Amino acid sequence: MHPETWLDFPIDKEDDPQDFDMSDAQQEHAVAIERLIPRLNALRIELCPCHMSESYFWKVYFVLLHSRLNKEDASILSTPQITGSESGSGFGAGCELTLGEVKEFFKIVGK
Repeated sequence: MHPETWLDFPIDKEDDPQDFDMSDAQQEHAVAIERLIPRLNALRIELCPCHMSESYFWKVYFVLLHSRLNKEDASILSTPQITGSESGSGFGAGCELTLGEVKEFFKIVGK
């Protein structure tokens, strides 16, 4: 997991730096994932607020995560800002990713 993944991400920071409102499911996921993957929490602390807002950090995170999720989990953790659609997706109860799946995601993101 490298800061450059976030710093060089092709989302315009000037567009809506404070305009990403996490859903309840996304907020629960963010709290859980920072506890399970301390490196992500350290990265957030390193980047926010000096290089980007926390809102932007989590927007990039969920965009990166979205393509790795199965259909059900993607609908739970998606918002129109993540999928790029205006129609959006439904929300449900917590995400069912295993710790192994989360660690695999971070191996890929870290490359």
